[in-house]
Amino acid sequence: MNFKKRKNKYEKIERKVNRKTLSYEDMPLEDYEQPRSKITWTGIKKLFKAMMIVAAACAVVLLIISWKNISFERTVEWIEGEMFGTGIGDGYPCPISGTNVLYNNFVLMDDKLVVASDTSFSILSTTAKELANRQHSYSTPAVKTSKNKAILYSVGGTGYRVENKSATLVKKNTEEKILSADINNDGTYALLTEATGYLSRMVVFTSKNEQRYKYSFADYYANLISLSNNNKKAAVSGFSAVNGGLESAVYIIDFSEEKPQQTFKFDDEFFVAIDFIRNDRIVAVGDKASYIIDVESGNINKYSYNNLTLTNYSIDEDGGLALSLSISGDGNRCNVVSVNLDGEKTMELPTQKRIISISNKDDKVVYIAEGTAYCYDTSGTLIGAFGAGNDAGKILMLDKNTAYIMGINEIRQISLS
Repeated sequence: MNFKKRKNKYEKIERKVNRKTLSYEDMPLEDYEQPRSKITWTGIKKLFKAMMIVAAACAVVLLIISWKNISFERTVEWIEGEMFGTGIGDGYPCPISGTNVLYNNFVLMDDKLVVASDTSFSILSTTAKELANRQHSYSTPAVKTSKNKAILYSVGGTGYRVENKSATLVKKNTEEKILSADINNDGTYALLTEATGYLSRMVVFTSKNEQRYKYSFADYYANLISLSNNNKKAAVSGFSAVNGGLESAVYIIDFSEEKPQQTFKFDDEFFVAIDFIRNDRIVAVGDKASYIIDVESGNINKYSYNNLTLTNYSIDEDGGLALSLSISGDGNRCNVVSVNLDGEKTMELPTQKRIISISNKDDKVVYIAEGTAYCYDTSGTLIGAFGAGNDAGKILMLDKNTAYIMGINEIRQISLS
């Protein structure tokens, strides 16, 4: 075996042997026995160095793109939620903490369940693991949530708190009584309060608890607020007596402008819910009709109840609206209606039942009647009927295949598939 000296390395040369036999490719075997280069440690180090440079460059690009969305607080939340996990609970059903929970205080925070009772604020995982349980002293608590935060406040009181699963982030009191509040995915939050000298006032705070925007309402009593997730706008509903009748308004407020960007007026209407979704749609649920407002164009699509009585509603950013409307006016003989984000009715289903609660997610609608949860797709096809319990008070879809049910003393989970 011979070695040929080259600069900085040696190369092994195989000794050739005279052969007359050809390979199956009709090529001399000796043609395959040419000198072959060997992988060296120096080459490996150069390759590794090149890969590291490429990886570092990609990381820099991602950092530049995502910089405005990165904060110490979000990093901590990601580490807690993703790296260390939330643990496994004992599963549902699980008892309710406290003695009384209003149906509107049974809500989702991303894939976690938030329950605000008369005495405590609780967060539960999908396996009923209690992630948080903090006491409060609000006589009439209300809660609004985003993907990772919640604002708990006292309706008619002055106290409020910003919560996540790890801690109470803000605990303060306002000067005037609180009417409503909201919080978005960035942690920006807003309060509607009474206002001396005005009918009501809106104050918006950054995630660092610094005041960002303030506006006082002089024409309508503001009662509901919803923030856009792009941190640019808010939707506020209000009402007033005009010429002996009721008139409501929806304000679109841009935080870069001193006055509302747009004001829409509605005769003989009172809004019970307002939701700013997809940053370009506002869903306003009234007692006579529901409205889909296109923020950019100002167009309004109206779905009238045609003199039926609204008994329950649900809003989903993908599925639109689900409504239960009573034919008899006393809450019985309800129709289930699905309305998309273009204001088009996609389903109307007569049930002849008294509907206790309704929820929707994507193309599915589920409602509770007579202790049973009935699940339909938005074409009106029955997917299944599932036991909900005779004490079921509210149903809440976690996703298309799972729902939570709030009973008198416990929370249950059911499969919808």
